[in-house]
Amino acid sequence: MTYKCPRCIQRGQTWNGDAPKCGFDVEGNFLRNNWNCATLNSLRKMGEETEVWCNNQFNMTIVRQYDVGHGILSWYKSHGATHDFRDGYFERGTLKYAQQLLGDIEPDSEFY
Repeated sequence: MTYKCPRCIQRGQTWNGDAPKCGFDVEGNFLRNNWNCATLNSLRKMGEETEVWCNNQFNMTIVRQYDVGHGILSWYKSHGATHDFRDGYFERGTLKYAQQLLGDIEPDSEFY
């Protein structure tokens, strides 16, 4: 059985077709081999509310959250796989950082 983040568990599979693959491993590291991860989809949607750069196939957005920082996401077309997730230091994103950006958990105190 593969790891599922809290949002993937809560949402489950709400469509016919390929099963979701969470975008994070058990240690909370971003996995490039993902499909319709609920957390990554929420970040993408959050980024789409501000701005998305697109060249007709490749999309990229920056998600910003006061007291947390920003995350950078990229994906192909509108498919369910998120190709990359980076934090504000361009390091591979983590589940904890994604949860902070989404407001699911409190930001680290170093940003206060």
